[in-house]
Amino acid sequence: MRASHNGTGSRVGTAKRVAVTLTLALTSTLGVVAVTASPAQALPTNCNGTPGTATYGVMCRGGTGFYRAWTECKHVSTGNKKHAYGNGVGIGGYSKANCGSNYRITKNRGVTKSNYLPPNW
Repeated sequence: MRASHNGTGSRVGTAKRVAVTLTLALTSTLGVVAVTASPAQALPTNCNGTPGTATYGVMCRGGTGFYRAWTECKHVSTGNKKHAYGNGVGIGGYSKANCGSNYRITKNRGVTKSNYLPPNW
């Protein structure tokens, strides 16, 4: 492609193309950043767990989002282990993971937190 010249011999066409290209690149980059950037999401806070013999319950009283209790369960006679999960609840709700009969909770237990309610909860 050939650049056009003005009366002083400078390459006006090339300079304009470079300026337009840089402007478009900068604009599209800033546009992507503005679209993909999001404010920090808060999670549930002030969560208290209540262990039972075969259940583990959790209630969170602060923050935003959703949570559910989980625990590792151990069979009383075979020693086989499995995991139990409570239902997903919002702030102030009670989530209880229940191991079922012939199982007891272990020391491995906790709460899973999320900004949204996952579909598999």
